[in-house]
Amino acid sequence: MESIIAYYGLDWLGMGLSLLAVYQLGNKNKFGFINFIIANLIWVFLGIFMMDSIGLTIGNIVFLIM
Repeated sequence: MESIIAYYGLDWLGMGLSLLAVYQLGNKNKFGFINFIIANLIWVFLGIFMMDSIGLTIGNIVFLIM
């Protein structure tokens, strides 16, 4: 159970926003871009401060720029 809340739910929030953004962009809803930006910022924060993952951080910075 502890592994589910290890990152205070931020990982679940980032995943949920990413999936919502894909759905919205598939339906040509412009708010999908905003959701992707927020989700990528969450993943960058997690990669830098909580997971110490350079790959996660760099990957999401590239996604954010694209």
